[in-house]
Amino acid sequence: MINSTSKARIFFCFLALSSLLSISIGYGQDVQFSQYLAVPQYLNPALTGNIDGKYRIVAGYRDQNRNLQTPLTTFGFGGDVKFDVPSGNGIRSGDAFGIGVFFFTDQANTFELNTNSIGLNLAYHKRLSKKSKSYLSGGLLIGVQQRNINYDNLNFGDEFNQVDAFDQQSAEALPPNNFGYADVGLGLTFSSQPTETTRLFLGTALHHLTQPTLSFFSYSQFIDPNTEVDFQLYSKFSALASVDFEIANFTSLSPRVIYIKQGNSGQIAAGTYIKFTFVQSNTALYTGAWVRFVNDSEGFVPRYLVPTVGFELGSFKFGLNYDLNLLAISGAANNLNALEFTMRFIGSFENDDYFCPSF
Repeated sequence: MINSTSKARIFFCFLALSSLLSISIGYGQDVQFSQYLAVPQYLNPALTGNIDGKYRIVAGYRDQNRNLQTPLTTFGFGGDVKFDVPSGNGIRSGDAFGIGVFFFTDQANTFELNTNSIGLNLAYHKRLSKKSKSYLSGGLLIGVQQRNINYDNLNFGDEFNQVDAFDQQSAEALPPNNFGYADVGLGLTFSSQPTETTRLFLGTALHHLTQPTLSFFSYSQFIDPNTEVDFQLYSKFSALASVDFEIANFTSLSPRVIYIKQGNSGQIAAGTYIKFTFVQSNTALYTGAWVRFVNDSEGFVPRYLVPTVGFELGSFKFGLNYDLNLLAISGAANNLNALEFTMRFIGSFENDDYFCPSF
């Protein structure tokens, strides 16, 4: 059995790791990308297939807390396809159906705590009227997540040689280091184009409806009654609002705001992008910034500044951002910053009325 000292050591390791995860992603339990809309299926399943084209491929990589002993890396990759829904007479109804797959892997390097996820996304996009360029979309996520940890990187009291190293054989009866669970999410979005140069978007999503247990001890054959095994992955609620409008010829502005709530943790991010389009070369340049407010004991306080740049070349888009921890500027934090880049490609471009805000 696991003695109280060793059990406390394991709990401390997991608690410390969980704290690092929480700090680095804005006091939530999920991994996150600061370029929310660059990985749309991860943000909201209702965005699946909501594209100006036939198919879309996206990828994102995030590296944070690199100067700490427990840097975190996240990689996501996915794709989705849009299918037009014909009406009874064979003419396009304006509705569409979307299907997609998204995968991500997240690793805390020192502990080698890995979270892997793969999800199937389904969405239906209903055109509200034949004359309207407005859509109401609903989406469903059905997925599987898996977690594992490398015990070789954890040290216990009975491994200490009483001199200078943890090089003895441990007698700990550790729980299984690998488990999986089902994941379900729902999404709803509204998009509209009231004028040729103005587009509106509203979206909300609810993830982790099953609220699975994340404790490794809960999967042990024999559980000490004094061991805490009720650590859950809380349901996550998100809401996004955005507007895109032209401020000059070939120049547009895209203010956005997103709210995320998970358990007792919450955050609000607000910012804007400006896009410069170069028609002759079929390219565009983006730049802008977000401010992310994190909910702590003082309420919602600004915690991260996220400057972002990117470019489009035809159907290909690339984005780069750097999350700057504002506490680090004042010396109150140990440079818990993050570097992130994303890529997107849309194939078989069509000038449809569908609108999915990007970046």
